[in-house]
Amino acid sequence: MEPLGSNQSVRVDVRVISATHRNLQQRIAEGLFRADLYYRINTIDMAIPPLRERAGDLAVLVKVFLEKYSNGEQRGGITWRAWNTLAAYDFPGNVRELMHTVEHAALLAAGGPIDLQHLPSAIRGGRSTEVVAAASKMTPLREAAQAFERGYLLRALAESDGRRGKAAEALGISRKSLWEKLRAYGVTEAASDGDEGRAVSTGPHELRSDPL
Repeated sequence: MEPLGSNQSVRVDVRVISATHRNLQQRIAEGLFRADLYYRINTIDMAIPPLRERAGDLAVLVKVFLEKYSNGEQRGGITWRAWNTLAAYDFPGNVRELMHTVEHAALLAAGGPIDLQHLPSAIRGGRSTEVVAAASKMTPLREAAQAFERGYLLRALAESDGRRGKAAEALGISRKSLWEKLRAYGVTEAASDGDEGRAVSTGPHELRSDPL
């Protein structure tokens, strides 16, 4: 390549990673995207589902962003009301929107626990309000205990980076017991990484416990 303002070529070694939410093949057919450019950059094509279809990633991402934006001062975690609201929200802006949401909440919480009022109004004003209202009502003890256990298991997985063996050790139970509990709560295995499989959640996400 030749730098701007120079007539000397410079050898470069780069890897281009690009992302879009558009259907490029459709846009090529419509004459809105250059076909030659598409075939130049389309070496490996990866389809990444939106965050709303990867609910099992939510706890891990929230934990990462909390650590990033709290500077080690945010020790209060997230209340069940705020967590239920986040879990019920679709996040049309995907991970970037979640990142800004956590940053917004951490700043307003000022080191204390993040509660419902610390979340952006656009998220508090969505359908999550109904979930929060339902969660504030008394439920049968068995359902409340199951909700707490499920949330605690997800928290253990989040803090163990999804590694079931490490999570089971932290919980003081066997990997088999953890696997059976996760399966019962709709949390299934993802692709294994060596002997340590990872898990993702596919079941309901109305957690009434503090998952982080």
